[in-house]
Amino acid sequence: MKEAVLSHLLKLVEEELTHELDPEKRAELEKKKLVLKFLPRREFESTDEIVPSSIVEIELTAGSHPRSYVLLIPTGGGWISEWNGKPLQIVTPYSPLGERLMGKKQGEDLQIETYQGTSRVYKILAHC
Repeated sequence: MKEAVLSHLLKLVEEELTHELDPEKRAELEKKKLVLKFLPRREFESTDEIVPSSIVEIELTAGSHPRSYVLLIPTGGGWISEWNGKPLQIVTPYSPLGERLMGKKQGEDLQIETYQGTSRVYKILAHC
């Protein structure tokens, strides 16, 4: 799965680079392209801890919210795509979600404080 997700994201970035862009946006996309191109492709076991380059499937524990994916990358996060009809957040370990995911394992819960002052609890369903 990881190779397919990274190839998908790389294709999206390369496609965006074909458009006319201001130099700052082009530099940002080129950096994303490099990160995606050289991100380790190792598939993790369900017992491994979540680290940068992990793709994690999560679900809010309250309410009827759909599952989503999170890709942890070392730099250049803060964007959202889609994979298999589900949202795919690209985050760094320094973001609130990325920071809470680091070191967790499949089956564990994590709590995130939102900017609105509320809290969300997610269940880690899968990790690769």
